[in-house]
Amino acid sequence: MKKIEELNLKFVTLEHPPIHTVEDEKKLNLPKDFMSTKNLFLIDKKLNKYFLVCMEGVKRMNIKSFQKSLGLKKLSFAKEEDLYDILGAKVGHVSILHLLNPNAFDKVDLILDKDFLTADKIGFHPNTNDNGKTLIFENGQFKKLIEHLKLEYNVIEYDFKTL
Repeated sequence: MKKIEELNLKFVTLEHPPIHTVEDEKKLNLPKDFMSTKNLFLIDKKLNKYFLVCMEGVKRMNIKSFQKSLGLKKLSFAKEEDLYDILGAKVGHVSILHLLNPNAFDKVDLILDKDFLTADKIGFHPNTNDNGKTLIFENGQFKKLIEHLKLEYNVIEYDFKTL
């Protein structure tokens, strides 16, 4: 949170009970004026390369199909230790905001669902989903965050399935 404030990014904080799954979020009946997100920390074991895949929360991904669409061969979820060492995150708490962790620079390729570029507002938990908060950024503020990260990112046209 401190780093986000240092960057002078504007966001709205939505407080709610802790959310651990998309099903939890659906039960809460939160406002629908923002795109909620799901973030997957993956590794291509053959290349020893990490990826943070950010997609709309209601979408699903088939890893085998996804790796094929990227031209990769051994894509899987990264180990818990790698998740913590690189992003400073625990399993189930991954957020794009973890890319603010200096250990993530030059180690993680960011892959964004194409809907991130067109959503008016995008919501992320602030690096933990135990605190019952979602930070909602207008799209321009989200793009400023991405620019600050100085990460190259790929926007994908992958056919995610909706839950």
